[in-house]
Amino acid sequence: LNVDKMIEAVADLENVKLIIAGYGDLVDTIKYFEEKMPNKIQYIGKLSYEDALEKLSSSDLGFVLREPIVPINKYICGSTLLNAMMCGKPLIVNKGTSTAKKVLDANCGIVVDANNVEEIRKALILLRENPELREQLGNNARIAYEENYSLDQMNNKLTTLYENVIRSG
Repeated sequence: LNVDKMIEAVADLENVKLIIAGYGDLVDTIKYFEEKMPNKIQYIGKLSYEDALEKLSSSDLGFVLREPIVPINKYICGSTLLNAMMCGKPLIVNKGTSTAKKVLDANCGIVVDANNVEEIRKALILLRENPELREQLGNNARIAYEENYSLDQMNNKLTTLYENVIRSG
């Protein structure tokens, strides 16, 4: 997940705070850094879906830095991408993933090499210093969501798929 790279990237940045939700084997590490850098790192634990959307909506951006060397990470997009798009938030994502392709196609975020902390830091600085860019990328995200991934769009795609299966069957 490269959460350690995000922590390292924000460590010396002014006016940037990394808020991490979730659970798993990285919790102790995240809590350690939260104690060392309480003004930079905040761990909020496991959230309900509704609370996660609320937190994302009040944030400036999201990030998905999964390693593409893990096969599933290379091909999945996951809910973080779609939730960010739905909330109109830009993303910082790792190159070499299908998430990166969707972000590039929609022009709704910045693609970085997640193993390069300096690239992550530069993306954070760019977005911190350019609220207009954050807004434009977020608007692009929302447009992509409405045009491609909304419930209505997914219902239409699923209905078309079923109709094609029935016709060919």
